[in-house]
Amino acid sequence: IGGIGGIGGIGGIGGIGGIGGIGGIGGGGVGGGPAEAIAAELVGAARVCATHSAKDIIHCLGGVHVLFPLLAPPSPSEASPSPSSASSSASSALALSSAAASEEASSVAVEAVDLLAALLEGSRLNQEALHVSGGYALIAHLLRRDGGRRLSPALLPSMEGLVRSVGRYAWAGPGGESEQAAVRLLLDLRLWGGPAVPAAALAAHSQFLKQLARRDPAALRSLLPAPTLVDAAAEPP
Repeated sequence: IGGIGGIGGIGGIGGIGGIGGIGGIGGGGVGGGPAEAIAAELVGAARVCATHSAKDIIHCLGGVHVLFPLLAPPSPSEASPSPSSASSSASSALALSSAAASEEASSVAVEAVDLLAALLEGSRLNQEALHVSGGYALIAHLLRRDGGRRLSPALLPSMEGLVRSVGRYAWAGPGGESEQAAVRLLLDLRLWGGPAVPAAALAAHSQFLKQLARRDPAALRSLLPAPTLVDAAAEPP
């Protein structure tokens, strides 16, 4: 550091070829020309040794569980504006506003699941943290809290991506309990058959089950035995 002319000499800090090249940090360089706009550049043997992505450092913020509030239903004031004793035009505007809010909530759920899958993909630390905490059952619970109102056909492929992102933890929860496995997010009939699930989401999930039955009927029978189907059908709304 300093190079020819030392600190403040030709080229300022970094000298000729140092940080920022001729003209370096704070100097006008040889000839008094304007300083380069480049803040710094790697020269010589310098190289980047390590980089960190969000999945590597999210545990410093509390782990992937910090995303769970995004999966909770919006508060009643956010979900639907308060009705007023107004004319039919005001009622129509209120209905449109409620539909837009519902669509936005469904979109947030999809994006939150996609983000969660991205943070789990290839990160054993994040996968283990979600696994030991029974996080998949909690995800299903949060999506069930409004009766499944935010479920949509777009959420199904996102859920499949989430299941793929956790590897072997897709099939077993804490203590080997299959009820809390990630795959249950796709097969939880109390979730996908909730009282407020949109018709489009019901149809998409039914089609998914049909495809699974054709592809691997034995697996579907083991994951959805008859008692589970009966219990789901008897679930009160």
